[in-house]
Amino acid sequence: KNNSLPKETMSKIVQLYVIRRKLEGTPFRLRKMAHSAVLVGTANNVYYIIELVKQKEKSNVVVAIPTSFYVISTDYNNPHQVINMNGEVWTKQLYGKHVYKDVTVEEARQYLQNEMNQYPYDLLEWNCHVAQETLRKWLGVL
Repeated sequence: KNNSLPKETMSKIVQLYVIRRKLEGTPFRLRKMAHSAVLVGTANNVYYIIELVKQKEKSNVVVAIPTSFYVISTDYNNPHQVINMNGEVWTKQLYGKHVYKDVTVEEARQYLQNEMNQYPYDLLEWNCHVAQETLRKWLGVL
């Protein structure tokens, strides 16, 4: 994952899905914890992952283009999909939310980075869940 993405990150976000996966490498008592992020679709039908990661004790918001993506299963009763994206298994909202705010992928990344720079990364308090909720609230889809 890197932040030197093509100029397509200047495309407007039109759809947002919350995605979650198991938190790898955590101590036994924290195994039920999950990592969350958002998957956004743009007007030109390109999808990006926007997520908060810990890098050297700091919060860093990264944007990545999924290089591989396929659906493992779909549950219509509890509307979500289990997907494999870039070799990792995630759950994804089935329908997501339409984003009406006029925001590009890069503007969303910059906004979230500024918000998350307020405090050092903290697994229990200032984490990926706070980040995706902060972004969804700003975009008007929380």
